[in-house]
Amino acid sequence: NPERNRLQAEPARGEAGGHAERGRSGRGAGGIAACNLRSERVEVRQITLKAANSYVEQYHRHHGRVVGHKWSLAAYKDGHLCGVAIVGRPTGRRLDDGKTLEVTRLCTDGTRNACSCLYAAAARRARAEGYAKIITFILQSEPGTSLRAAGWEMEAAKAGRPKWNAERYANRPVQLTLFPKKQPPAEYKQRWAKRLRPPEEESHV
Repeated sequence: NPERNRLQAEPARGEAGGHAERGRSGRGAGGIAACNLRSERVEVRQITLKAANSYVEQYHRHHGRVVGHKWSLAAYKDGHLCGVAIVGRPTGRRLDDGKTLEVTRLCTDGTRNACSCLYAAAARRARAEGYAKIITFILQSEPGTSLRAAGWEMEAAKAGRPKWNAERYANRPVQLTLFPKKQPPAEYKQRWAKRLRPPEEESHV
C-alpha cells in the first residue's frame, strides 16, 4: 500500500523548535519517546496532522479526520507505524477552560501497548506545556483498559447523547474524501481524564 508506506516514512517533525517527548522509561534519544510496558518497546514521535488524519481515515472504526489540532503523536514498533493520537482543545465548550486538552482521535492497528503509550505520552506533553488536565471520550461499550493502564480515570460514565456527533456536525461542510463516510455508534460515551497537576499549581496557558 503506497499510502501506508508513506505514513510509515513520515519524519518526526517538531513544531516548537523540534520538541520531542521523553519517555517514561528509556532515554528517548533522537526525538523519540521510549515507552516500555511488559518488555515491549513502543516509540512515540510527533507527526503532522495531515499524516495522522490519513491514518485515522484508513483505520479508525467509526471516526474520520479532524479539522485542527494542537499536536499529534505517532507510535512505532520496530520502525512500523502502529498508531496515532490527535490532541486539541476540548470539543465541548464547557470543558474548554484554557487549562484542558483533549485526545480527539486515537487509532492503532492493534499493536500491544500502543494505545497506552500514546495516552501516556499525550499526558506527559500536555503537562510539560502547562496544562492541568487532559481528557478523552470513548464509547460506553469500550472497557477503557488502555486508559487505565496509562493512569487515567473515568470522570463521567455517561457523557453526551447517543446522536451527539450527528447533531453537532449536521451543518458543517462536507469534506471530499476517498474513504467512505463513518457513522459513530448510537450510544452514550464515557469521559476519561488525567489530572496533570494539583489545583494550586494550575494556571491558564
